[in-house]
Amino acid sequence: MTEANDYRNSFPSDLATSLNNELNVTKEYLSLSLARIVQFAN
Repeated sequence: MTEANDYRNSFPSDLATSLNNELNVTKEYLSLSLARIVQFAN
């Protein structure tokens, strides 16, 4: 049961970290896609 409590206590920061990582990956993907679209348009 302590394992579940440890997990619950660490969850918010882990969630924030993973969301932040997702956001960075998404931004990178979008900027790459945008660059590709601009290149294609020219």
